[in-house]
Amino acid sequence: MKRNMDLILRLLEYAEDNETYEPIAAPRFDDCDTREIHYHLRLCQEAGYLRVKKHPWTGAPHANPKYTRYNIVELTWAGHEALEAMRAA
Repeated sequence: MKRNMDLILRLLEYAEDNETYEPIAAPRFDDCDTREIHYHLRLCQEAGYLRVKKHPWTGAPHANPKYTRYNIVELTWAGHEALEAMRAA
């Protein structure tokens, strides 16, 4: 799967707009496959942009134990910095 920087921007903005004290579910975007969204949440975690909580993938359409889903815990300092840089570009 290719990295989609527009999707990463949208995920960071979603995290910023929905900051809570509890983990929040990953967003659903009509133009993105669920697996693509969760793949990019993992990339955001690896880059240090988001703190996420992993859950086994139990629901449709891809009920397969090799897939992981993520809830967003919070935007990190690095995530705020990356979001600022993406918006300025």
